[in-house]
Amino acid sequence: MHVVALMKLGAPLEVESVALARDLGVAPYDARMLVTGTPPCVVATLAEDRAKDLAGKMRLRGHGVVELDTARVVAAEDMTSMRRFTLDTSGVGGGEDGRAWLPYEDVFAILRTVHRRSKVHKEKVVERTFEAGTALMTGGLKMTSKKTTEIDEKVEEKEGVVYFFRRSGERPWVLHEAGTRYTGLGPALLATQVLNFQRTLDILRQRMTFATYDDRLVSVKKVPERATSNANGTKLETSSGGGVDLLAHVLASWIASSHQTPYR
Repeated sequence: MHVVALMKLGAPLEVESVALARDLGVAPYDARMLVTGTPPCVVATLAEDRAKDLAGKMRLRGHGVVELDTARVVAAEDMTSMRRFTLDTSGVGGGEDGRAWLPYEDVFAILRTVHRRSKVHKEKVVERTFEAGTALMTGGLKMTSKKTTEIDEKVEEKEGVVYFFRRSGERPWVLHEAGTRYTGLGPALLATQVLNFQRTLDILRQRMTFATYDDRLVSVKKVPERATSNANGTKLETSSGGGVDLLAHVLASWIASSHQTPYR
């Protein structure tokens, strides 16, 4: 399947809503919602021929569009990890065994974002109430009754993430805020995880001098989410990770095309 995403609106929103509605066979209001907000805005996921046709029509209307084969999307967990890293004058080492190598000059896009996850936990709540009848019958030995109920408690988590896309077209690298050993910073090591994450990003931005830095995905609202549910249909966990991975690849493709970068 191929994703069609709007990157830059080239015509009035009211005009595009009507035209896109006609292309997709939906109501103008629904089409408007697809292209409202911070880009990338995913418009549709279609078979290749239909996706290319839709992208072509949108470009003819003056819009900036990315059409991307979803098979090209590398999930963050499959990227080269910087959970352990070393910094050198010409590149950064990382990967599971620390032997992978990323030359600074090979990076064309540094994309900062956030992975969000919400989980539902079952909590037992015990409530005691005074029972006058029970108290009389037991001579005051038992004055309350106990009722146990289960409630759903929602816990939300978020983690800073940075993607590094490569000119060579090789597998992207990823830096996670949590679970990373920041000893590779050496004398630049700071006291907290948050500070070390930012310090690592600052250093890499300084050394990856040919890379475009973009943090729009931190605030983008429309992120495809993956949810897991129990047999009753109750959502147990919702994660934005996969959706952010997709948007990052869309944005990387847009940056590559805008700068004529030989990214494959």
